[in-house]
Amino acid sequence: MSDEPTLIIDHPAFKAGFTAVPNTIFGHKDMSPGAKLTFITLLHYAWQQSSCFPGQQRLADDMGVTVRSVHTYLKQLSDIGLVQIKRRGAAAT
Repeated sequence: MSDEPTLIIDHPAFKAGFTAVPNTIFGHKDMSPGAKLTFITLLHYAWQQSSCFPGQQRLADDMGVTVRSVHTYLKQLSDIGLVQIKRRGAAAT
């Protein structure tokens, strides 16, 4: 038996669709793993659009992290220049 991972293409998880991720994200040295996951999650929401507006609580729930972690990851992505943060709703005023 080999210790190398094997991707099971016919797994039911693949039936839900895919999110295309730029290859440069995986090797980006200035991004924590959490920031990479946040970027990928944002790509999932922004599929075929130029923007998306999931709330921080929704992102936290999707990624299985705290809202505080999401805030940290979004700041990191903003500092790198990969996302722009725009306040919406009552908090924007």
